[in-house]
Amino acid sequence: MFELGIRKVEWDTAHWHSSSTMLAAILGCQPAVRHEDELGTSSPYKRLETLDPRMAYPLSPQKVWAQKQHMMAFLEAIEQIVAGAATQDWAAIERASELMGTQSAHRLAECRSGNYPEPGIKALATAFRCRANTIGAAARARDLSRVMGQTAHTLGSCNGCHRAFRQGVVGAPDSLQN
Repeated sequence: MFELGIRKVEWDTAHWHSSSTMLAAILGCQPAVRHEDELGTSSPYKRLETLDPRMAYPLSPQKVWAQKQHMMAFLEAIEQIVAGAATQDWAAIERASELMGTQSAHRLAECRSGNYPEPGIKALATAFRCRANTIGAAARARDLSRVMGQTAHTLGSCNGCHRAFRQGVVGAPDSLQN
């Protein structure tokens, strides 16, 4: 809340969409367009949910941010693989594939057997990591065609997950949920 002259104005970022809306409130005018509560049924986020048919994977805001950071790291690894392939830098390709793959003995056993965790997003994530391991194996064999084929196969895993799921943010932005 802040005071401007004799009029008190409550500052709530969920309800103030632009400086023109704020100026209209300060001047005591009605804004040209009235916005409903951002958490209400007509919010842009709710409208997007109705347009997006993918299954929502519920995550706290902190987990959404962490997931975005992981995906960015995967994209950087793909960039390194492509750059390594262009110069046939097999060690760089192998290092980059290790950033995406799995080194855990338990996960490697899942990769070999094809028995992934429960169906859904975790199975898709495991498939992605298993496919990424094959890029490093192709680099060790110095097989450029296989490196590129396995990279495409790994990216197909990314696309499969993104086709099926979207992030569903749950909890308040300041929530500390896990």
